[in-house]
Amino acid sequence: MSKEGQGKSEQALREARRAKAARLRERGENPFANDAIAGEPLSDLGAVRAWSAGAVLPDGRYDPGRIEPRSWRVAGRILFLRAMGGVTFVRLRDRTGELQLHLSEGALGAAYARLSELDLGDFVEATGRAMATRRGELSIDVERFRLLTKAYRPLPTKTSFKDVESRYRMRYVDLVANPAVSDVFRARSVMLSAIRGFLDGRGFIEVETPSMHSLVGGATARPFRTHHNALGLDLYLRIAPELYLKRLVVGGFERVFEIARCYRNEGVSARHNPEFTMLEFYQAYATYETLMELTEGLLRHVDERLSAALPEQHAAWSRERDFGLERFVRVTMREAIAQALARAGLGADVALRAHQPDAPVGEWADRARGRGRAIDWAGYRQAVQSSASEGERFCRAYEFLAEPFLTEDYRPTTRRRASRPRSRSRVAAPRRRWTTTTTTSGPWSTACRPPPASAWASTDLPCC
Repeated sequence: MSKEGQGKSEQALREARRAKAARLRERGENPFANDAIAGEPLSDLGAVRAWSAGAVLPDGRYDPGRIEPRSWRVAGRILFLRAMGGVTFVRLRDRTGELQLHLSEGALGAAYARLSELDLGDFVEATGRAMATRRGELSIDVERFRLLTKAYRPLPTKTSFKDVESRYRMRYVDLVANPAVSDVFRARSVMLSAIRGFLDGRGFIEVETPSMHSLVGGATARPFRTHHNALGLDLYLRIAPELYLKRLVVGGFERVFEIARCYRNEGVSARHNPEFTMLEFYQAYATYETLMELTEGLLRHVDERLSAALPEQHAAWSRERDFGLERFVRVTMREAIAQALARAGLGADVALRAHQPDAPVGEWADRARGRGRAIDWAGYRQAVQSSASEGERFCRAYEFLAEPFLTEDYRPTTRRRASRPRSRSRVAAPRRRWTTTTTTSGPWSTACRPPPASAWASTDLPCC
């Protein structure tokens, strides 16, 4: 069907639904009722299943004889509606899950005819007793029901709502068509709560710092510009909360953190949003080693909380992810670059010569490509040629030559020395079943400028 035909078809569906809402108003009923809290308290659909958990058989069906026929009042969105003679089955969804309603003409009488006014996407409430159908499906045998909210637009489905751009632009529709997406939102909420609990338990104070700055600082990124009309000032949306947090440390707050909304006026992709959330924390009288241990503990704590809050989803995610938190491999940045160059079949002089005009970049690219290394040579050359110091060039070498390949270079099969000195600054990078940490050492370490009186760390969090 053409787009024009689809538009006309959807318009016809909306008009039919509006006509049903008009008939409700003619009977003195509100198709957008706001009194659902009146009367008996509403129960979550998940609570019905939890109450009846003892009636579940080994094959997943419910034993009708073991279900307590207590009364429930529930509400939710209609996902499925099927009539079979004098019985209609309705599938409801709320924030806790899904449940079936069993509506029979014998129990509802004349009200049964009003089921024809319901459509997929409508919100309804129903009162009845728990039961199991002949097929062992847990259901509510409805005694009363009513429409709470009429949906004028038809529900999308997984097959009709697949366009990636549309899914990201209309998250609310994506949540309806793809329920698993809501797990990401729930996981993010659990993660933020776990982060706060972990840091609160270690004496950190959460603060809020200004999000509009007169100077661009705390990171290197292109900012968004704005204007403060009352003060007549041109300001920048913050690219990082670093500067104000450091001032708080100077002022006597020895342990502070902020989960800050930051803005960087740069590229956009499905995994990169110019507006994102960053965790940044500072601790006085600490070294990078202190923060390394703290970061490892934080990651494990968040993972444990996520496992407890969303066990099924966490189990599925754990099977898919290519890293684990059981052990952290720690290597210096120098070692990571050397390892990456060796695996690419390149000499150690690449990091030293890349900024030179006569550097044989084409030869290096061919050699690395033969080893399966897709290095962004154009980006690397531009970055090192614009670097102001040898230290910056070293950091760019790590960023382009080593960091993109940590997953490959530090798999569990990689042989590591049994013991390793733990006296170098490291930045965590999780990888398959191990977690790799890279470090700075020697004369290069000044390029990252760790603050002398306090240590810092920052973590980007997933954006909804």
